[in-house]
Amino acid sequence: MKLLYIFTVISILNSCQSERPNNIGITDGPKGKVLTKCPQTPNCLSSHYIEDKEHYVEPLQYKMPKEQAKKLISSIIIKTSSAQLIKESPDYIYAEYTSSVFKFVDDVEFDFSQNNIIHFRSASRLGKKDFGVNSKRIEEIKFRFYQNDM
Repeated sequence: MKLLYIFTVISILNSCQSERPNNIGITDGPKGKVLTKCPQTPNCLSSHYIEDKEHYVEPLQYKMPKEQAKKLISSIIIKTSSAQLIKESPDYIYAEYTSSVFKFVDDVEFDFSQNNIIHFRSASRLGKKDFGVNSKRIEEIKFRFYQNDM
C-alpha cells in the first residue's frame, strides 16, 4: 500500500512538468521582432503587447551596453535556485523556473532585439491561475536588474 502511495505521488508530481512549448522564441511580427502573445489565461505576463491590458507589463529599460545587460539577466537567472538557463543567443535568453513543491514549470523569455529595452514573457505551462507567481518573479528580476544599472 505504501509503495502504491509513493508511486501515485511521483506520478502526480511528474505530470505537473509538461512538455516544453514549441511556440516560444523571437518571431517577426508586423511591428518587428516579438515574443509569443500570452494565451487568454491570466497566468502569463508580456511586455510586447501593450494592447493586451490583462497581460501587459512595462519592459525593462537600461543604460549599460547590451552585452552587459544580457550578462546581468543571465546572472540573475543562474543565482535563482528554481531557475535553469535553457537557451542563450545574441538577442534572446530562455529560462525555466520550477516550483519547489509540485514542480510546475514556467517559461521565461527575454528579448534584447531593441536598443536599451528588454522585452520579456513569463508564462505558466499548466493551469489557468498562477496566484501572482509570474508577476512576483518579473518584479524581482526588475528590482535586481535596476539595482545594478545605475
